[in-house]
Amino acid sequence: MKKLALLAALLLSFSSVWAQDSDNTMEVRKNVTTYSITRNGRELSAKDIKYIVAQDPEAFYIAKKASNRKTTARAMAIPGAVLMAGGVVGLLSDNVNSSFVSVSLVSGLALCVGSIPFAYNAKKQAAKAVNIYNENLKSTSYWDNAELNFGFTGNGIGLTLSF
Repeated sequence: MKKLALLAALLLSFSSVWAQDSDNTMEVRKNVTTYSITRNGRELSAKDIKYIVAQDPEAFYIAKKASNRKTTARAMAIPGAVLMAGGVVGLLSDNVNSSFVSVSLVSGLALCVGSIPFAYNAKKQAAKAVNIYNENLKSTSYWDNAELNFGFTGNGIGLTLSF
């Protein structure tokens, strides 16, 4: 009888155990034109987000896509800015061909404008990765899927706890 009472007391004393605390969550705020991702009041870069979500494969994959899109946006914006600056310098000097100046300005502007969707999509994907990470962070307890059954066991009749 003592064993049964002890077993009942042990089963009733179990509580949900979380592997993470609430400080691990990240907040996503939508600004006017982009997203702001913070953790403990500090704004995070795409590299920080990728490092934090590395333990969650689904969120890591999306964060990696966001990082690739940000790299693409920079690879378009930097040469575009250089071409536009070259066009402005050509406008200011007198002995440069005007067709070079116009081609430089137009192609630089096209590259800069073309990089905007990639940069916006990178922030959007990073926010999606953070939301997936936060959802999975809350549901990683073993006790979420625990079952307590009464029935036949290998040694007779008893309670089985499976998780």
